[in-house]
Formats: sequence, structure tokens, C-alpha cells
Amino acid sequence: MVSTIHDGVPENALMELTSLTRKQWLKFKIIRRVNIHKSDVVTCVSKRNCDVMSDLYKAHSEKFLFIPNPIYEHFFEPVEQYDDGYVLNFGRQITLKMVTLLDAARQMPDTSFVFVGTGDMVRDHGLKNVRFVGFSEDVKSYIDRAAICVFPSLSENFPLVGLEAMARGKPVIATI
Repeated sequence: MVSTIHDGVPENALMELTSLTRKQWLKFKIIRRVNIHKSDVVTCVSKRNCDVMSDLYKAHSEKFLFIPNPIYEHFFEPVEQYDDGYVLNFGRQITLKMVTLLDAARQMPDTSFVFVGTGDMVRDHGLKNVRFVGFSEDVKSYIDRAAICVFPSLSENFPLVGLEAMARGKPVIATI
């Protein structure tokens, strides 16, 4: 059995970084430990993630394998350069990945922010300069029209969204 771990945060840090209840956190911790125990191989999307998980689960450290995620070649197609002047964030719209950017939007009411994707943070935050567009099959068009792409996740390994935006020729601000 092969499993994949995408986050780069030790499970004990998740309570500080997310809005999980203690019950949700314990459920996550139990499921992750059972999953790692039963897996023959656990793939990780970054070297850092492998190191963190190997250290956290020393008894299973030989199971962790770094396999980088690919980028679809269509992100490297020729791009017409547009700039509609907005800040773009795309991907899973969850607290861990976007709370910082929403705070920035509050502090920059004259700047437009566009969020593409689904998740528990897609709701009215009372910000007139924030637009949620939901899931899109054509995220490239949003990237092409953005002034900049921002991914201030509190827990990220090697965000493909940043690489996809750079492949389209857009400046990126991201955290790791």
C-alpha cells in the first residue's frame, strides 16, 4: 500500500495553525498513524516533508520516499500578457492556506483580490475587494490576468501553484 503526505507540519503543530477542534486533531493524528503503520511506502512531495515525517515517525522512517509533483505541460504554453491588477490566490481555499492573505485584503481595501478554488474559507468575509470564483477548469486565464500570485500558506512543502504561476510568467510571493 502506498500513501502520500502533502503537509509539512508535525501533527502537534496543526492545532496552532488550523481551526481544528481537539477531537478533529486527535482523529487526524490517529488516522495518520494507522495509515503510516499499514503503508509499505509513504511518498512525500518535498525533501523537507520527508525529513520532518521521518523524524516524527522514526520507527517507520525507511518508508518515507520523496517524489516531486509534476507540473502539467500546458502551463508552459505561450502567454498573452494581461494585467487586470488583482492579487490572485488559487488552490484549496482553507484557513491554513489563506488566512494571511485575507488579513492583507483587509489592510488593502483599494486592491482587488481573487480567490479560485473551493474549501471552507469560501464565504462572505465582508470584504468588498475580495471575490471568490470557486472551482475553475481554466485557472490559467485567471493567472494570466493577475498582477501577482500570492500563496501565504502556514504549512506548505513545495507549492505547485507557485510553479504554475511562474510558468505563466507571473511574479509569485509564497511561504514555505
